[in-house]
Amino acid sequence: MKFYQYLVDAERAGFRACKRCQPEVGDSPQMRLVREVIAFLVNQYDQKVELKDIVSHVGVSSYYLERLGKNKSR
Repeated sequence: MKFYQYLVDAERAGFRACKRCQPEVGDSPQMRLVREVIAFLVNQYDQKVELKDIVSHVGVSSYYLERLGKNKSR
């Protein structure tokens, strides 16, 4: 198994970008949501934060947020 740090290097080696996460697109709506969640958690580092607090802040369901996390961790 070989890993590439940059998309262009992987393409030169004959690989294509993932059709699911589309890294060539750049800042997808899902990545903006992930960044918003991270910012919320960083700002609340000294508070007890529950999942309901996070989803309330970013405006998505807990199911969607959990599914998004599972998809991005592959």
